[in-house]
Order: sequence, then C-alpha cells, then structure tokens
Amino acid sequence: MINNSNREKDIINVWKKDLHIEFDKIISLYKSYNYICLDTEFPGVVAKPIGNFTHSIVQIYQQIRCNCNMLKIIQLGLTLSNKEGHLPTPSTWQFNFKFDLERDMFAEDSLSLLLNANLNFKEHAENGIELDDFGELLFSSGLLLNPNVVWITFHGAFDFGYLLRCISEELLPDTIEEFLFLTSTYFKRFYDLKYILSGSYYVKKGLQEIADTLEITGIGPAHQAGSDSYLTLHVFFRLRANELVENNDISSTNKLFSLCKPTKQETDL
Repeated sequence: MINNSNREKDIINVWKKDLHIEFDKIISLYKSYNYICLDTEFPGVVAKPIGNFTHSIVQIYQQIRCNCNMLKIIQLGLTLSNKEGHLPTPSTWQFNFKFDLERDMFAEDSLSLLLNANLNFKEHAENGIELDDFGELLFSSGLLLNPNVVWITFHGAFDFGYLLRCISEELLPDTIEEFLFLTSTYFKRFYDLKYILSGSYYVKKGLQEIADTLEITGIGPAHQAGSDSYLTLHVFFRLRANELVENNDISSTNKLFSLCKPTKQETDL
C-alpha cells in the first residue's frame, strides 16, 4: 500500500524547457507503474448551454463540450503507481501549460481559487508548455491505446475532455456517444472514482472531504493538479483496501460520473 511519508519533494513541476526530459521519465516507468492517476486544473466554466435537451446527461455533456472547446487547460497532474499501490520516486509530474490572463478566457471564481492555490500565472504566460507539443508527446508515448495502462480520475469528464483536445487538436464531438467512444479508444481502461462511489454517502463529498474522512494526508498545495492527482490515487487504493473499490470491476470500467448512469451494483455501496 501507499506510504506518503517523506514525499514532500515527490511532485515534479514541468515547464516547457523540461518537457521532453520529464516525459521520457514517465515513459521509462509506466510499464512497471501502469496505474496513472490524472487531474487537471482549468479556468472554470464560462458557458452554459440553453435549450431543450432529451436528458440531463445530454445537457451536462454539452456544457463540458462547450467549455473544453472554448478554454485552455492550465495544469495536468499525473501520478504513477503499480497495481499494489506502490509508487516510484518521484511519482508525480505536474505539467504547466501556457496560459495568459491577458488573452485567454477564464471564470473569475475559478481564477480566484487558482490564485489562492499559488499558481504563478506570470510563469504560465512566459514558460508554459504549448498544447500541441504536449499532445504530440502523449500521442507517441505508448500510454494511449494501451489496455495495460489503468487511468484513474475523480469526476473525470472535464479531465478527459481537455486531454482529448490536446491529443487531437480538434473540437470535442457533438454527441456524448462519440465522446465516450473516443475516450474509451484512447484511454482503454479507466475508472472515475466519483462514479464508483455513486449511491454511497461519499458521492456528495469532494476529494478533500473524502480524504479527510479516510484520514489521508496529501502533499503539496490543494487545488493544484499534481497534488490532487496524488491525493486521488491515495483515496482510490484506500477504498480498494476497504473493498469499496473492487479489483477488475467491469461494471465501473470506462464510466464517467454525470455522463453514465450508475448500475445497481454501484448504488448499493
């Protein structure tokens, strides 16, 4: 199981000058540490679709689609472990993307949250990673289209939306069916922890609340992508040890919270 003592320096901040060197480290590790937890930080929600929708899920997807198509990712955190929850050293990479407050759109409330989390937007504007450079590396890395890699998220629809934009450099598709197909194509096996907890009393809690309930201590600043991906991985393996998350649970594989209806098995947790 994970031991997070003495891991304060475990989050590697990656800017454009370090991108290739640090990504090569992930490539060298992922075959042995094939559980990859991801988290993104993005500039909030600036658009809400209006109109008549056949289902609330359709409306939720259209909001995700509109905002991912209009906005830019700010940070991506990736934390690696093996299937037992053992982490390499370092274990977490925080990719910092180019983002200019003078030019790029954002929601004021989300900006305040990110400023309070000590994001350095001057550094993002001057030394941030270009999306197409990251997308090319990710696409050719071997991490995608790989059934041996297990991706873990917490409420991950936006996370995958922004990653799909990086990979394809195209707008997200019109329909939720196309979106889920693309996500499952590139990310062959993934778990959304929030979906797995559907129906349990945890489902109304945020990541930090769940971690506090489980007495899990994270590292690094909250609301930054690296620390949140690290914390999500801890929560995932703790819940699996407590048998709230099952090994090889087919009913929860490749399902996203808010976009996929939970089965009875999950709602009985």
